[in-house]
Amino acid sequence: MAERRWSKFCAGCGKRSEELYEGLCKECVLSIFRVEAGKIKLPDLEVRVCKHCGEFFKESGELADLKSIVRDAVSKKLKAAAKGMHAEFRGVDVEIEEFKRWGADAVIKLNVRFRGMELQERRPLRIKFVRRTCGRCSRISGGYYESIVQVRADGRTPSDDELISVETIAYSALGNGPRDFISKVEQKKEGIDLYVGSIEGGRKISKSIVKTLGGKISESKKLYGRKDGREVYRVTFLVRLPKFLRGDVIELDGKVVLVERVERGVTGLDLDTGSRVFLNEEDVRRASLVSNRERAESAVLMSVSGDEIQILDPKSYETVTLKKPPFLRKKAGDDVLVVRAKSGLKVLPA
Repeated sequence: MAERRWSKFCAGCGKRSEELYEGLCKECVLSIFRVEAGKIKLPDLEVRVCKHCGEFFKESGELADLKSIVRDAVSKKLKAAAKGMHAEFRGVDVEIEEFKRWGADAVIKLNVRFRGMELQERRPLRIKFVRRTCGRCSRISGGYYESIVQVRADGRTPSDDELISVETIAYSALGNGPRDFISKVEQKKEGIDLYVGSIEGGRKISKSIVKTLGGKISESKKLYGRKDGREVYRVTFLVRLPKFLRGDVIELDGKVVLVERVERGVTGLDLDTGSRVFLNEEDVRRASLVSNRERAESAVLMSVSGDEIQILDPKSYETVTLKKPPFLRKKAGDDVLVVRAKSGLKVLPA
C-alpha cells in the first residue's frame, strides 16, 4: 500500500490536516471561535405584552409574534458582535423552550461564517414579560376610528340573522395590524353601524359583506382635520343589502318567482313554468315581496292528473285546482309548501 502523503500543516498547532481554513485546522478554528463567542453576553430580554389582549408588541406599538421580536432584538447585538469576531453574520434562530408566568426560556442559535467555516453558537436566553397596553388596545379604549361601515337593506329592515352574519364577517375580514379593529358597534332601527380603526379596514369589511350577502357599496368622506400638514378624512361606507333574499317569493307583472341567487339582479325559478329567470336591477326595484320559504303554508296534495293537480287550501279547506308545476315530484296524499300570490296559490319546489 502506497504511503499517504500530507502536504498541509496547521499554522496554529502544526498538525497535518487535509483541509485548512485560512491556514488553520478545524480544531483550531473551533477553539478560537469558542473563545471569541464566549465574549458575547446576552442579558435578559424584556418583551412587551399587552395586558388587555395578551398580544406581544414592539416598541413602536406594532403587534408581532414573540419569536420575531426576540429575533430582531438579538440580531442587532449579534451583528455587531460578529463583526468584532471578524465573522460573517448569517442570522439567528429562536427556539422558545418554556413559557412561564413571568416570561419564557429560549435558546438562541447564532449562525456565522468564521474563517471560512459555517458555525453555530447556542446560547440560553431569559425573556421577561413587561405588561403594558399596546397601541391597538389604546386606540380601541379611546374610541378611535377612521371609517364607519353602515349596513342597511334596500326597502326593508335587515333581519337579525343578517346582522349577526354582518358582525361575524366584519371581525373575520380584519387582520392583526395596529388599526385592524372595530372600536364600537351601534345597533340602529334601520341596521347597524361599525366604527373601524382604519379606512382600508372599513373597505375590507364592506367588500366582504357584499361578497357574502350581496348588495352595493357607496362611500363618502368628510374632512376630520389636519396632521403633519395634510388633510385627514373619515370615510363612511354605506352597504346596502339586497331588497330580496334567497328563499323569498316575489311577483312582477304577474310572474311569481322563487329567489335562488342575488347578485346584480335576481336569478330565480318561475313557479308557473319551472324555468329559470333573471330579473335585472330595474325589475327588482319594481318587484314586490309575496312571501318566503319560512312563511310558506303546508297543504295536502289531493290528486295529480295529467297537467293538473288538486290541493286542499289550508285556510279555507276548499279543493283548489292548479296547473302542475314541472318540478313537482310528489304524489297524492303528500304535503307540499304553498304561498299566496295575487294570482292564487303557488307550489314551492321541495
